[in-house]
Parts: sequence; C-alpha cells; structure tokens
Amino acid sequence: MGLEGKIGRGVIAGVIFFVAALSPLLGFIVEGSFHYTYVADHYQYTASLGLIAIFAALAWRWLARTPVWRPFQAVLLLLLVILTWRRCAPYHDLESLWRDTLAKNPNSWMAHHNLGDVLFKQGNLDGALAQYQQAVALYPDGDAEQSDLGTALLEKGLYPEAIQHLKTALAINPKLFQALNSLGLAWFKTGDDARAIKYYRQALQLDSHALGTFLNLGSALERQGRPDEAAAVYRTATERFPAQPEPFRRLAAILSHEGQYTQAIQTCRQGLQSSPDSEALWLNLGNAYLAQTNDAAAVASYQKALQIDPASAGIHYNLALALESLGNLEAARQELTRALQLDPNFTPASRSLLLLNLQK
Repeated sequence: MGLEGKIGRGVIAGVIFFVAALSPLLGFIVEGSFHYTYVADHYQYTASLGLIAIFAALAWRWLARTPVWRPFQAVLLLLLVILTWRRCAPYHDLESLWRDTLAKNPNSWMAHHNLGDVLFKQGNLDGALAQYQQAVALYPDGDAEQSDLGTALLEKGLYPEAIQHLKTALAINPKLFQALNSLGLAWFKTGDDARAIKYYRQALQLDSHALGTFLNLGSALERQGRPDEAAAVYRTATERFPAQPEPFRRLAAILSHEGQYTQAIQTCRQGLQSSPDSEALWLNLGNAYLAQTNDAAAVASYQKALQIDPASAGIHYNLALALESLGNLEAARQELTRALQLDPNFTPASRSLLLLNLQK
C-alpha cells in the first residue's frame, strides 16, 4: 500500500496546498513587505488553510464517535460564527484595520504611516498629520514617511516645516518622485519659482507621465515670465495626455495672450475632440474667436459652454459681449441680467448693462 493509501488523498492535498501557498513567500519572489521584514507570522495565514483542513477533518471524525457530538455541533457552529463575526470588525475598512493594529502595537511606525495615508485621502488633514508625525518620530530614516509628512505640512500651509521634511526625504532617497514634486510645489507657494522649476524638472525625469507635475512646471514658468517655455511644457502634456482638457486649455490661454489666436483655436478644437464636455475649452475657444472678431463663432462657443455650466456668470457676460458686437442688443441685455442674477457683485456686467440701457 502506497503513501496515498496509508494517509489518504485529503492529507496529501492539504500538505501540498500548504507548501505551494507558502513557497512564494520564502524569498523566491520579492514583494513589498520584504522592505520591512523577511519573516512574519501572517505570511503563513493563507497557506495554513491546508493544514487546518486536515486537522479539522480528523477532529470531526474523532468527535463524531462520541455520543454528545450531535448536540455539540450546533453549539460549536454558533461559537465559531460569533468569533468570526467579532474578528471581522477590524477588517471593515483600512482605517479600522490600522487602528486595530495600533491598539495592539502603538509603536508600529508602518501602521501610523498607513493610517495617515487613509486619513489624508479622506481629507482629514489634521488626523493624517498627527499619524505622519508619529511615524517619523518612530522611524526618522523613512523616506516615504518624511515625504508624506512634508506633503501634509504643505497642504496645511506650513511651508518652512514642509520644506525641511521634504529635504530630509530627498537626503535619504534622492529619487523619490513625490518628495521632488512636493518640494517644487512648496517652493512655488513661497514664491521661489526658480527652485520650483528645478525640482519639477527633476521629478519629471523620474516620471514623465505625471500630468500634475507638467501643469505645476508650466505654472512656475508662466509666473517667471517665460511663456514660450511654459507653452512647450503644455504642448508636451497635450501629446502625452490627449484625453485631458487642462493642458489644452492652458496652452490655448498662452497662445491667445501672445496674440496667436488661430493657433489657440486649433488647440481648443484639438482638445475638444477627446473632451467635448469641457466647459473651459469651449470658453477659451469663444474668447479666441471674440478676439478675432468672429462674433458668430464666439456666440456658438459660449452657448456650448453654457450648456455644460449654465450657472457661470462669466460665460453669460462674455456671451453678452459677443451678442452686442453682432447687434443683438436685447439678447445681450438678457445675458447681462442673468449674469447679475448669478453674481450681483459682477461690476463689469453692471457697467455693460447700464450702457446698453442708455442706448434704448
């Protein structure tokens, strides 16, 4: 009789499952948690199902021979249900998981950091900041921990403190994208555009598909009075993110400001091919047509924008200007009136409506 006959197929299957499920975690395949530890009890949790099934089956067979087993089955089942239900609470969501972890191990810097990430995404900035500070206090050499604390301080408006922690993160890991991008934004917020541009460019060298960093770099170049370079950045962004309307809008705005209205119109229309519901692109398109005195096309563009955002006082005002240029004074009055209903303090609309009423 072979091994299968002596111990049964079920035992062999359970052991094989245990070994197969555990083997990838023995170091043959590198995973993220190895950054913190190569050994942990939880690595065997899934694998242990194979052994648990074996022992559960053996216990069931043995207990089934006892006379009290039948009434005891219901009690055991109810007990297991209650224990399972109670254990499910910490796994309700990530916040519950990390708070439960910290209740058992308050000195876990990783749990503090992960809870901070959860709270940051929830918009609970103060809660996230407190968790990140705990994580950094427990693990000051963590690059991500220093970076995320710096980013939270940046969101809080505490720029000097943010810059300090972001610099520390980059001293630990000079190729940390998030720290480079956040440090660029911190310098931008403090008015140091030259440094902001430097760090944005370094960040893009690490991740050339970060739309936000492209937009941040363009903003810094614009504010430094370098529209041609900003336009080049936005143009690159339009090529890499053709489905995103914002790079097209910004590029069109620069082109219009530089008097290149034909190119601005082409840019808006290119962006609208993939983003036809972009109110901002229709508005910029209308502005470019209005600057070219193509009032009919401007009216059509503004009307498209209002279909998307009918509560925009500014678009109603711009539409009124185009209608007035076409000689449609009554329609212009209606649009100005609507603009003032939406924003009673809209001074240009008040002035234009007064001048139109004087022409009656």
